[in-house]
Amino acid sequence: MKLMEIELKSTLEHAQLGSIAAAHVARTFYGMVMGTEPDADEAFINEVELAVGEACTNAVRHSPNPDDGESDFTLCFRLTKDQLIIEIKDHNPPFAFDEVPTPDFDSLPEGGYGIHLMKSTMDNVNYSHEDGWNIITMKKHLQKETLAI
Repeated sequence: MKLMEIELKSTLEHAQLGSIAAAHVARTFYGMVMGTEPDADEAFINEVELAVGEACTNAVRHSPNPDDGESDFTLCFRLTKDQLIIEIKDHNPPFAFDEVPTPDFDSLPEGGYGIHLMKSTMDNVNYSHEDGWNIITMKKHLQKETLAI
């Protein structure tokens, strides 16, 4: 089931809106599935918010014209009975997702952490390039042994 699709402009302010929307969706989804107060598992919510924030920021930063506000990206949320699926789509040039190196944490680089953080906080992260779109698909599962359904 597609919960919502949001089209955002390629600005850092809109990347932040994507992150805020992801936190809200994650909080609501967790509460609905678990039958508890929505903020019962802040780790789940924070991890989704961080991963989506990184993906949205990358969509903006790697836009051919990041300052023109014309290159947009799309954020789509889907729900299943035990997972939240998030797609971030942009028209940026394709890239070798699987070849992006793990950051050198000892040298404290200014950037380059985004994909690593997505992979570290989400259960599954995939990249594809289809019909001119880069598509990052991230999945976050609720632990089956704790499900209230």
